[in-house]
Amino acid sequence: MITTPTPLHTSRFTLDTSGVSGFFGGDEAISAMITVHVFSAQRWLGWYNIPGSYQIAQRYGLLTRSATFKGLFPGDRIDPTKLFQFDGSQGPKFLAVHSGAIVENTGHLAHVLMKKCVSIDGKRIPGRDGPSVGVTIVKLNRSPPKVVFPKRIFAYSSIFAIIPIFSSLAACAACGVYRDWFSCSLILWGILSHGITSIVIGSGDLYFTHHTLAASFSSGPGDGILGSGTDSELVLLQGEDGAVNAVVRGRFSFKFPNEHYEEYVGCCCILLTIQFLAQLFLIPQGSLFGQIMFLFSLAASWMYILFLSMLDKEKIQQGILLGSNGILMGPSLTRYIFTTRTSAIVFALCVLSPGDPSKIFEEYLPNDSRVWKTWKENITLRFRENRELYFDETDWNLPGYTGSEKRFLRMLYDDAQVAYDGFVGTRVSMSENLVGREWFASGDPQQSIPMFSRGVFPDVRPPPTVRSTVVPRPPYIPRQRPSPTFMASSPVPPLIERSPSSRRRAFIIENRRLFISSNRLFKLFSRLKFIPMNPHQ
Repeated sequence: MITTPTPLHTSRFTLDTSGVSGFFGGDEAISAMITVHVFSAQRWLGWYNIPGSYQIAQRYGLLTRSATFKGLFPGDRIDPTKLFQFDGSQGPKFLAVHSGAIVENTGHLAHVLMKKCVSIDGKRIPGRDGPSVGVTIVKLNRSPPKVVFPKRIFAYSSIFAIIPIFSSLAACAACGVYRDWFSCSLILWGILSHGITSIVIGSGDLYFTHHTLAASFSSGPGDGILGSGTDSELVLLQGEDGAVNAVVRGRFSFKFPNEHYEEYVGCCCILLTIQFLAQLFLIPQGSLFGQIMFLFSLAASWMYILFLSMLDKEKIQQGILLGSNGILMGPSLTRYIFTTRTSAIVFALCVLSPGDPSKIFEEYLPNDSRVWKTWKENITLRFRENRELYFDETDWNLPGYTGSEKRFLRMLYDDAQVAYDGFVGTRVSMSENLVGREWFASGDPQQSIPMFSRGVFPDVRPPPTVRSTVVPRPPYIPRQRPSPTFMASSPVPPLIERSPSSRRRAFIIENRRLFISSNRLFKLFSRLKFIPMNPHQ
């Protein structure tokens, strides 16, 4: 114990921080409290003096429902998930393409998924100029259990908690060494009150739950579209009913260790309120050195909670929901960007393959003019009959239509053609050996394009079976060069099937060999000296 006077004891200047210490930094501390339910060790690292104790007490007091604490902390009671930002955001509309069920307002998880899809870099499909519309295909692997407790993760940000802890303890010890008991006791009270509050608040376990499916959802596949008719982003959900329902109707909740949890939270709020009142009356009684140490502990703690509050909360929730070990067990996300909404809707129809796309047209393309009706009827008919989406002049050059109507109708068909070509092109580019390997896989001689299966493309559904009235040309099947052993046993060489990509590679190799051979002959003849013969010899 030092008996000498405290530093700056001769100064008459005082730091009256009691007026702001109870209010300053409260919002940041509440925003940072989300980490105690996500990071594994964060709840045990709250032993430091923080500012904003009055604001924190008033906000946490809304978690209690007893009459005693309602009088001390008035206001509407709030759910812990909304206080800690695990709920409260409204998601987009959902339309089930097979059952026709509509959910006008989805939950917080659909909002988190939509934000994730918007942040993905998508592949741009060229088309006519217009407002861009993003389409993200979300392939849900499995249906999660009805109740899931996400594992708390280790975060390196928790290591930095040693800075405010050491700063608060050092400031408290320095005040005690110089016998400034007012400042020392206030810093110590702040350390204890926040440490206990962090443990009590962090004792609740975050878990995910989703309700049983309604009858309308259980009548068919759960595929659907997230997004309203005015959104610039559409999310196509593909998967089982339970997986889609987990996104549409799932929510986060908290499970607390016992029924007295609310009383424990109320006691912590009382500790924080006492800290605020003590700071209000006792800080002016301390020395200038003690006031500086008190302010130093608050500054170090405020910088740390500011760092925690700056963490992207939605990104943390996206990891809980979409991570490989998350609730949805790592779904695949693929995003495409179209230049018109018409192309985006037709692309969604190709991916989801609904039996009757009229419901989707009514929801996302509500135009009802004569041109739009004709176009919708033609597209709907082709999907019902499983026909390809290729168009010619007979589709838009209709009798009784004006020139402007024909041009507009052709523009709509061009948008649909862009969507279909983009769908087929993106699917073919995913597998080099698709063409030729699954040609005529159904045994139908009238089929004119390759078949698409879930085994080759796990992120999309098979598009409608495409038929044509023209019998396609059968694929070229070259003969294999027979070996001498085979020629001795059989005079007929076997036939092998080769894909067009393999044929192209073989054609390029043969041309390259021919070019090299001809180049060598040219060089050889260029070196020869031709001597003309003398006819008179």
